[in-house]
Amino acid sequence: MKIDAKTALRSVENLLTAIGGSGVNALTESGMFVMVDESYSTVTPQEVKTMMANSPLTASIAKRLSVPQEIKTMMANSPPRPPTIKMLADELGDCDDFALHLKAVMAARTRRDNMMNGTDTPPPAFGIIFSQDHALNVFVTTDERGGIYTMLSDASDPNRPITADPNKATQMLKTLPVRIVYM
Repeated sequence: MKIDAKTALRSVENLLTAIGGSGVNALTESGMFVMVDESYSTVTPQEVKTMMANSPLTASIAKRLSVPQEIKTMMANSPPRPPTIKMLADELGDCDDFALHLKAVMAARTRRDNMMNGTDTPPPAFGIIFSQDHALNVFVTTDERGGIYTMLSDASDPNRPITADPNKATQMLKTLPVRIVYM
């Protein structure tokens, strides 16, 4: 479904204002919301789940986090890495990398589908939300009656949670307030 930028903004704003401590009263007035397109297309939760499961970076998280016990033991008994190398390794492939990757994959899929099908679907209403210490994806979707609402997803979590529930969203965002939303 095609929606205009104001509709996408209001939908995201509705979820964030329902989250206590988000620091969001009105995104349009806060300067916390960056939109680069005039119209968007809604995204289904199933599309997001499929992309998280099939994209090489996000699909690999479960494999990376399920390290066999013998390797964990070997790593625990090996000399410590210098702090700068450990910090660099921790920063490559963390939550913001997963969120950015998934946003790029969703946009690339729309471009590919437009080229292959000769369509002109707007970019997906799919972005990134940054809290104080975490990055998630935010997307606008519709219910079975065409009502518009917003959900959050976390591709960096091996369980790949997706929610529209403000309480669960608060837990997923970790440390509030929200710093910026980019769509």
